[in-house]
Amino acid sequence: SFVLVTTAMPSYNIDGVLVEFPYEAYDCQLEYMRAVVRSLENGENALLESPTGTGKTLCLLCASLGWRRHRQQVVEAAKTSWEAQAEGKGALQVPRIFYSSRTHTQLKQVMKELKATSYKPFSVMLGSRQHFCLHSSVQRHSGARQNAMCRRVVDEHRCPFYTGFRKCGSKVSTALRDIEEIVESCREATVCPYFKVREDAKEADLLMLPYDYLISPQTRESLQVSLKHSILIFDEGHNIERSCEENASFEITQADIAGAIGELEDAFDLVEQGEAIEVLKDTKCDVFLKHLNLVKKHLFALEDAISAETLVQDAATGRNLRKANGSHILSLLAQPGARGIATEKEDLKHI
Repeated sequence: SFVLVTTAMPSYNIDGVLVEFPYEAYDCQLEYMRAVVRSLENGENALLESPTGTGKTLCLLCASLGWRRHRQQVVEAAKTSWEAQAEGKGALQVPRIFYSSRTHTQLKQVMKELKATSYKPFSVMLGSRQHFCLHSSVQRHSGARQNAMCRRVVDEHRCPFYTGFRKCGSKVSTALRDIEEIVESCREATVCPYFKVREDAKEADLLMLPYDYLISPQTRESLQVSLKHSILIFDEGHNIERSCEENASFEITQADIAGAIGELEDAFDLVEQGEAIEVLKDTKCDVFLKHLNLVKKHLFALEDAISAETLVQDAATGRNLRKANGSHILSLLAQPGARGIATEKEDLKHI
């Protein structure tokens, strides 16, 4: 049963957990929040569904934040209670909440919903350099090139925003702000928003982020985000399968391989001209050139193998392509070509 407690904002006692809601909740919303609370209390996974327009996001936020506040009170009380210590409650932890959705646009709406509640957790919305970079030169690029340029200007002390972050980053708040609001406040203070949110994420109670940031181990590692003892919420869950598929896939084109071959040829020239001594270090020049030549032959073979693939039109994108399981790349690497040699397991040690 549910007990309505009269306060400035409607509150509901849901299975012993006080949950505050912005307005009087409907029965379906109470049932939804009850399912969330029970899942969290029992440490179980939950697959929840509710019709469009029933306030799923608001229910998720209020129920999870209400339960977290309740857990925090239990943990604090256990510190001074011998009885609670004996029952093992002293070992309880207050978990962080990772709230994920497919896009930052959807997360912006989640942040708007959060602001309408009585909960004001230390929150951070995570994003990439593409979302946050303020440096006039670096922000024009994307992907790996942008990351590399960022590291370079930081190392060479040529980014005023990173310098500002190191000097006065603590004066800027990222709590309860979406991407645009974080960027604007950091711009005004000449503080790098990218490094600011990464720093705040270490202590945040609520982190909002796209699916990819949780799904990809590499991204989690780069963000130094640990999921241990955490609450993971995947809003709009019907999109997860596609996100997992995209995260575990990669595209490779003949232009990519041709570009890699061109870079190897440039590297070959630099080594022969003696302009790569610092890079080689203890590696002998002839051994390094032999390895470069080996990789080049492997790429030629891979290029031939890809050219021999039969492409079909994809109904979803209209593009001619070849979709296959990830292991298919191994069969392509194992095919010798007219201009190159197949890649063996032993060769991978040198690449």
